Amino acid sequence: MTKPILTASMLMMVLMASASVQGSEEGALRDFDSDGVADSIENGAPGNGDGNRDGQLDSTQRGVASLEYSGTTGIEGSTNQATIESIDTGQPKPASGFSNVRFLPWGKLGTQPMSSIPPLQFQVSGGSVQVHIEYHGVVFPRAGQFQWRAAQNGEWIDGTESAERVGSGWTVSVVDNGPQDLDSRVGMISVIGFPTY
Repeated sequence: MTKPILTASMLMMVLMASASVQGSEEGALRDFDSDGVADSIENGAPGNGDGNRDGQLDSTQRGVASLEYSGTTGIEGSTNQATIESIDTGQPKPASGFSNVRFLPWGKLGTQPMSSIPPLQFQVSGGSVQVHIEYHGVVFPRAGQFQWRAAQNGEWIDGTESAERVGSGWTVSVVDNGPQDLDSRVGMISVIGFPTY
């Protein structure tokens, strides 16, 4: 019985096909800035992938993340996209940037929907952080609020003292091991919050 012969050209074709498949999978899931949002999602942000309008792709910046959320806001002009950005407060930006940035389905949190915009989760290292979250195309009324998931009991708490409505978004301040920090480790902040309108 004759064994099949694998020629050099056949081996090269197999390797090229394998690399092509692997590259397309990596390209679809690639996350250059390690914020938890695939580059392909961030590159779809308003402004041709520059959701915070600073002249750089959000997919290349550790302190910026753009992502989509599902559902209908019922607000004309809403794009169901949001951009989260750490704000320069005179303090150095967190070295690690954001991680684990995502919108969570209400059902996963074991609660009925309290807003048509789902809760946003993010993590960042540091003692405190100020973040601007822009919900593209949404203009919040004066009566709008920002709610946080409380670290102590998992209930939702009013974020009026730590959140300021700014146009189509909110500027929020979070302190390590504060009432809205869900991560008890010193130097690691993890929060879940959402706007109401």
